[in-house]
Amino acid sequence: PEQRSAVGDAVAARLSRDYALLLRRTGDIAGFERRLADAAALDPSYPEAAALAAGYFRFATEDEAKQAELLLAALVANPLDPLPMRSFATTMLDRGAYRTAARFLGIAADLSRTEFPILAFDELLGDLALATWAAGRGREAEDLLRRRQTRMHEYARDQMARQDPSLLGNPELLGGHLVDAQV
Repeated sequence: PEQRSAVGDAVAARLSRDYALLLRRTGDIAGFERRLADAAALDPSYPEAAALAAGYFRFATEDEAKQAELLLAALVANPLDPLPMRSFATTMLDRGAYRTAARFLGIAADLSRTEFPILAFDELLGDLALATWAAGRGREAEDLLRRRQTRMHEYARDQMARQDPSLLGNPELLGGHLVDAQV
C-alpha cells in the first residue's frame, strides 16, 4: 500500500498486471487471478488489464450480469476496441436483447469496416444482420447483406481484371469468371 501511494495507481496497475502474467507462467493461477483483479481495480482505464480480466474472468463465472459487467469495463477502458464491444453485443444477442445487440454490433462494424474480404468482418456483419432482423428491421438487415455482397463481387471482379486485363473489355466474360469463381 505505501509503495502504491509512491508510484500511483496507474503504475501500480501496470506492475500488478505484469506480475499476474508472471504468476500465470509459473502456474500460480490463484495468484494470477488475485493480481489481475488488483490491476483492473487499481486503474479501470488501463485497457490491457480490463480486457485480460474480462476475457479471463467472464468464463470463470456463470453470473451473466457479472460477465456483462466485465465486458463493459473492458469497453469503457478502450471504447475503440471492437473486440469487447462485439463480445458484449453477442452476449446481448444470445440473451434476446436484439436492439442493444444491433446498436453495439453496428458500432463495432463501423470501427472494423473494411472493403476487403475478411472473414471476421463478414461474421460481424452476419451477427449485425441477425440482430437487426430480430429487432424487427428486416429490410435494413437485407440491405446490409446486399451491400456487402455487392462490394465483395466488385472486389472479386477487380482482382480478376488485374490478373487478366482483357476481361475489362468484356464485362460479360468477367461476370462469367465471377460465377465460375463462386462455384
